[in-house]
Parts: sequence; structure tokens; C-alpha cells
Amino acid sequence: MAAVAVPVLIHLLLRQRPRVRPWAAMRWLQAAAKIAERRYRLTNLLLLLLRCLAVVLIALAVARPTLVGMGSGERLVLVVDATASMGARGSDPGPLATAKAALLAAAPEVRSAALVVVAQQAQVLADGPLPQVLEALGRVEASEIPGGLDRLAETNNSAVLAQVIGPGADVLMVSDFQQDDGAQAVALCANRCRSVARWQVGAAAPNALLTSVAAVGDAEPGQPGEISLEVVGPLRGAAVAVDDGGFLGASVPAAGAAVLRLVTPPLAAGEHRIRVRIEDEGLVYDNLLELPLTVRPAVPVLVVQERQDYLGAAFAADPRLLISRAVRPAALTSEPLPDGGLVALRSPIVDGARLAAWVRRGGVVWARLPLLAEDANLRELLAGVAVTADTVTGGEFLSGDADCDEVLRLGRRERVLRATLPATASVLLRAGSAPLVALVPAGQGALVVELDDLAGDASFVARGTTPVWAGRVVRRVTSRLQAPARWQAGAPAPAAGTLERGGRSVPVAKGELLLLPPGLWRNGDSRVIVLPSREEGRIDRAVAPGTLTALDQALPRRPGRDWGLPLALAALMVVLLEGLLAAWAGRRYGG
Repeated sequence: MAAVAVPVLIHLLLRQRPRVRPWAAMRWLQAAAKIAERRYRLTNLLLLLLRCLAVVLIALAVARPTLVGMGSGERLVLVVDATASMGARGSDPGPLATAKAALLAAAPEVRSAALVVVAQQAQVLADGPLPQVLEALGRVEASEIPGGLDRLAETNNSAVLAQVIGPGADVLMVSDFQQDDGAQAVALCANRCRSVARWQVGAAAPNALLTSVAAVGDAEPGQPGEISLEVVGPLRGAAVAVDDGGFLGASVPAAGAAVLRLVTPPLAAGEHRIRVRIEDEGLVYDNLLELPLTVRPAVPVLVVQERQDYLGAAFAADPRLLISRAVRPAALTSEPLPDGGLVALRSPIVDGARLAAWVRRGGVVWARLPLLAEDANLRELLAGVAVTADTVTGGEFLSGDADCDEVLRLGRRERVLRATLPATASVLLRAGSAPLVALVPAGQGALVVELDDLAGDASFVARGTTPVWAGRVVRRVTSRLQAPARWQAGAPAPAAGTLERGGRSVPVAKGELLLLPPGLWRNGDSRVIVLPSREEGRIDRAVAPGTLTALDQALPRRPGRDWGLPLALAALMVVLLEGLLAAWAGRRYGG
């Protein structure tokens, strides 16, 4: 705009300076000359003003000014994160509620607005006058779906933002930016709108969450059960509820402990739903966990034997825990295999193919390694299991159950056959550090393999707690195989399926992100526990680079209408008017 001085300088430099020459005859024309001179100066002044105005208008048109109240703002697009971390935090209603209240109070002056909400997918919820958009924003609630604003960049969402932005739009992205920094969402707006700002709501805070089910004890009818859950973060309290009953308080682990152990009340046999609730000052989203609990009566066991050994006697010792039935090997072909139970194979059989197929479908077989290796069909289930003739140092018998080990460790075996196990196997009984009995997964089922001879070891067989240990192994192993799958929200689905819950049915492809609320779901005949997203539970991150924490700073600095084009047209009209006036003045005063 400093160029406005150019016409003034030209005017001053080029103005006429006539020489004064006395001439008597001109005295009579002085009066007329003075009148003409005044008109000439006025014309020059008008030309100067028009030229200065043209320069000012051209400068303003290039700057494209916007003025509040003169046409109001062009367009404001609100992109709001409604994923789980935007929800309530302890007694605080959460970042989303804070953002809604602030935007309703600010009510920026804009001609039109749009609202894009990002949860399981991106959606345009409103597009029109600002009051209509703010009303729609007031109805938005945080979902139980993990994620962040960068979900906009996913293939099925990338076109949503393009529907509502344009060259005259200002985009305001609203999130706590705990799951991502919104950089991919900002990149979608590049060169498509006038400005993009990221407004971070909600302060970083610690959060407690249940991350996994460590163990679900084998619940017996009329007896209390125990559930162990992995937990991180500071807890204030915990409670457990059965089926639709009320929550009962539970003890909270000491600070820094990683396992929350909860005792369930005595229950009748059958299927039950356990709800675990924790209390903290962090996210409410991950404070509730649902899981099934099967209270089982006596587990059926089929013992295939020519004569009874220690294991058959152990299974028959407590009919309250196990229902044991013995058959001869030749009768196995006509015997139904126990559903949800175990087959104890103590003698060679001729029906190995049927038994192996049953294991792959979810059955459990307990047998000595040589007996399994003799049958070609059962041998295929032993991949990675091998025993050599040389021995290793043994020691006290140990099972991992503290009460059983008090008695078992009174016996010992000095030398044990050297065994090799696959990485998926787990040891159920050892002598010192050497494995004696191992659990080997096979298909949907498992094998309990005696790696060394136990029947002839009096120091083990004679222990009074041996039947207790054997019974617990049967119940735990069969219970574990019937346990529901555990999937993590926000992580790739480990398998394909159709998850159903509360009348909702969601097809899931293997490897795709699991965008579902936490809870207990059904997948065909099986059950799936969807655990809360661990990443969503992290709300202690600092302010993301490039984000603003104050709404007045995040709102567009130039909310008025773009006056660039009108000013350019005005400048053109002034230039045309100046040209016409200059042409007239030339004809009028040129002679």
C-alpha cells in the first residue's frame, strides 16, 4: 500500500509552473482565468484521488482481507474425535463434554458449518447453519470404539472429509490426541481448505485398566471360585457381580501389583456371567470386564485299562470331582467318548484313529509317552515331543500347587529321562527342574503325556495327595480347553468370524482391526471375550506437537468473508472511471 505515494509524487513533479509575464491586454481576462484554474485544479485533485484509490484497492484485493460482521465467516468444519479416550474419566465427564461446552459458548460467526464425527467410522452428522451443527454436536457421545482422528485416512473414510471442505473452509480438529497426533487427518486437508487447526482437549492423566485374564479357577458347585486378572495403573477399588446381581466389593492389590485376584461367591452348576468393575480417576471405558464362568459338576473320565494302576485309582478317589468309568481296550470302539471330559489311556488300543480325531476336535487324552508313540495315529499328535535314553538330574516332585507340593515334595526322583518339548507345551509335574508330565496342545484338544514311568515310582504313587493332584489336572485342563477366546479391541482379529451380542451381529475378517466395545461376545458355538484396548487406555501422553490447547487460539483467525474478489472489481471500476475522467480533462483543458 506504500505505492499510494507514487501518484502523489507524479502529480507534484509534473504540475505546471507558468512564467509570469505582464501584458496589459490580459488584465481583462484574469477573472475568467482564475475560474478556469480552479476547475483545472479540482479535476487534477479528483484524478489524484482516483489513482490513489485504485492503488489501495489493488493492494487490498491481493491481501484478500476478511472482516468479522461483513458477510460473516465463510465456512467452519468441525472434525470431532468420538472414540473411547474422549469419554468420561473418573468423576470428570471427559474431553468430549468439555469440547462441546466450549464450542457452544464460543459460537463463532460463520456463514455455514459442518460436523464430521470419527468413531467406528467417519460420518457427516450435520451440514448447514452453525446453530444446527452445534445442536447436532450436543447429541454426540463418546463411543466404546478405540482409535483417533487418523482413522480419517483409512480407505473407507478418506472421502468423507472431501464432502464438506472447500477452498473457503476453515477446519478445526478436536481430540485429546492421545492415540495419534492427527497428522494423517491434516494431510487430507492439504490444499483443499483455507486453514487447519488442531485443538487438544483434556489433560494427560494416569489410568488403571484390566489388560488380560490371567486365570479362571475351576469352579465347583457350591464352592467359591477365583479369578485372576492382570491390571496396570493405580486402582481405588474393585467389585465383582454375578449374572445380573449387584456388585460386591473386593480387595485391591497393593500399589505396583500386577494381578487382581477376585473371589466369586458359591454358585450352582451351569453357565454364569461374571462382571468385574474397577474404580479409578482415569477412563471409564476400560473399567468393566465381562467373562463367562462355567461351574461344572463332576467331569467324566473314561479309563481304558487291562488292570488298574495309580491313575485309575486316583480318578476313582473323589466322585464329587470326577465321574470315572473303566473299560477294557477292546470295548473302546463301542464306547462313546466323554464330551468335555478326558480319556485315560493305560493299555494299547486298536482304535487310535477315532481317538486322535476326538482329540483334534477338543478332547483330552492322558497316557504314557511309549503308549502314544506305539500308535501311528496318536504319534502324529506328538510333534516336538521326544525322550532319550540318557538321564538328567531330578529332585523333589513339584506340581506348582502350593498345597499339593507340601506333600509331593516329600518324595523325589534322583534321575529322570531327558525330554524335549515343543514351545507350546507346559509342564504339569517335574522332579527338580526336569519335566515328568507335560501338557501338549493337539488341534483343539490336548495330550497329558507322562514322559517317564510314574506307575512304578513308590515315592510318588504312595503320596496321599497324588489323587488330588491328578483330579485337579483333569479339571483344569478340560476347563482350559473350554475357555473362551480372548481378543483385544483395537488389535488385529486373530481369526475370522461373526461376533454377536445383544442382537448385534458383526462380521470380522482375520487380521482386520477389531473395532468393537469390550464385553462377552458369541462366535458361532464359541465365546469371545473382547478386552479393552491397551493403547486406548494410555491417556498420559504430553501435548502433541502442532496442537493448541486454547479454543480462542484454535478457531480461525480470519473468520470473516473473503473480500478479495469484490475489491479487485472495485479497483477495476476505479481505474476505468479515472481513465474516463482523464480523457475528458484532456479534451477540456488540452487546448
